[in-house]
Amino acid sequence: MQNDDIEQVVVEELTALLEDAEDREAPLEPDAVVGAARLGDDLGLSSLDLAELVTILEVELEADPFRELVPITSVRTVKDLVQAYVRFLAGEGPQVDTAANEAAARAAKRKARQGSV
Repeated sequence: MQNDDIEQVVVEELTALLEDAEDREAPLEPDAVVGAARLGDDLGLSSLDLAELVTILEVELEADPFRELVPITSVRTVKDLVQAYVRFLAGEGPQVDTAANEAAARAAKRKARQGSV
């Protein structure tokens, strides 16, 4: 499957989910679902909506990049979502969550300092 095909499926399913949302305050603007659009802030996607979308995409694309490859918490934009599937379907290995690792290291240092005081 080509990258453009993956993007098309993601955008179509995301658009359909957003259009079906009963609690949307405003109608979805044409072309609102673009790469830079933030899933929560710009499109109003809730975490429950994202879970539903990932389930739909798992069936459509026969892929679940969030099981081992990409942390779902790193997905903020439409482009992030598309890239997760592109990377998974390209057979890339797991992504190291450096931000989480750095935060854990800082927490360990703080704990060590508190223990030595």
